[in-house]
Amino acid sequence: MIETDSARPASARPEFSRDQLDTLALPTGHGRELVEASAGVDRALAESAGSADDLRATLDTLRTASVLDLKKWANWPVFDTPSLLSWPDSLYIPQGANGLNFWPAPTPDDHRYGLDWTSPGPPNHASRVDGTAFAFAQVPWSAPAQDASAQAGVGIFYSPSFSLGVIHYEPDVNVTGLLTSSLQYFPTLSAGRVTLSASILLACWQVIPTGFDLMGFRSVAVESMTRDQSFGPERHQFSSTFAGGALSAPFVVQGGRSYLLGTVVAVSAASTLTSDTGRPLQGTSASNFIVYSWMSAVIPRMNVITARVDIP
Repeated sequence: MIETDSARPASARPEFSRDQLDTLALPTGHGRELVEASAGVDRALAESAGSADDLRATLDTLRTASVLDLKKWANWPVFDTPSLLSWPDSLYIPQGANGLNFWPAPTPDDHRYGLDWTSPGPPNHASRVDGTAFAFAQVPWSAPAQDASAQAGVGIFYSPSFSLGVIHYEPDVNVTGLLTSSLQYFPTLSAGRVTLSASILLACWQVIPTGFDLMGFRSVAVESMTRDQSFGPERHQFSSTFAGGALSAPFVVQGGRSYLLGTVVAVSAASTLTSDTGRPLQGTSASNFIVYSWMSAVIPRMNVITARVDIP
């Protein structure tokens, strides 16, 4: 049997006093006094009768009613303007970005990107000003069994407002890249292979007096390929967009501490190539041995979401 509202016992319904229910009134119209005073002005003007004193008295009545009506709703909490228009605690943007493109309020300095870095140096690049990053790794033809890797990162500084809890670090990232393998040194024969990869790392470090202490990270594979001498030349282009929480990593944080939250573009070019007899590979040159990977990224915004507060 389906129980209707009328069938439910009265005790199941919350009880409110008349005064409590009156607080639900919305300012959708004007008071009765204002309506009647306005009608009196309309009549006086339509009839064009009476003295100027009569019209003045009617207008005074309208003015008094209007002031009372305005006072009635003057402090009505329709919405909290400062709260709605203040910059969101979770939102961080590049130093050079126009904050008005993200939110109609001034951007606090501590909600702009705070650090950029690369490993190793050029041609790798990262910028906290515009939120871009570029990483390039190449196996040198003169050392065809050598591995190469590179990273470029952009980060923000974050200090929690609670004593202990969990945050979700969620950057928006747009990437493009290229994986290239050309092993054209025939008739020399080789064993082994090359592996090219591109990934995004989301990491958290605690800021300490001597630098940074890694607290944890999440690696997200973007693209990879493995090739040996049997494959022809290949240039594999790719692009991906991660937005709206598609990239997310949880971290435990504590109040009174400062953290660096970073988005890192990482590429690698690894090789296990040898001669077909297991000796070091010979016969390679800049024209017949080309193995590299690169990826560039644009990071327009980062979000730090409070997922759980264990100790306020």
